[in-house]
Amino acid sequence: MKIKVMKQMMAAAVLGTVWLAGMSVRAQAQGRGQDHERKKEMKQERREAKHARHENNGHHYGRISDDHYRAHFGREHEFRMVRYRRAGRYHRFVYGGYSFGFVQPWPAGWRHDDHVYVEYVEGGYFLCNPRRPGIRISLTIF
Repeated sequence: MKIKVMKQMMAAAVLGTVWLAGMSVRAQAQGRGQDHERKKEMKQERREAKHARHENNGHHYGRISDDHYRAHFGREHEFRMVRYRRAGRYHRFVYGGYSFGFVQPWPAGWRHDDHVYVEYVEGGYFLCNPRRPGIRISLTIF
């Protein structure tokens, strides 16, 4: 009788170990999938930023050409900030072939799915929200 109980306990322990191993393998596969997706996003952001620097005469920080600005930026070219990522002290996003960064916190009252636009005012670029005029986020071009 004791042997039978011990065999059942050992079988249960083996099944538990197999189940945990299966969970671990699934978690690792999911993590690899997320890592792959993040690497793909970062590669796309680098490609877009490189393209932006090329259009910006190779300068790391700079100015958007007047023609490109009129075609893609300003009040009449709203977009939704789907996501931005943190890089060092900057929050970064890519739009219109340029990589932008900002250090200010996201303003109170702005939703992350609001329409926004990039505007050039008094020598600088700003992220503006038509729902909240008067509040703007200072931008740096990378």
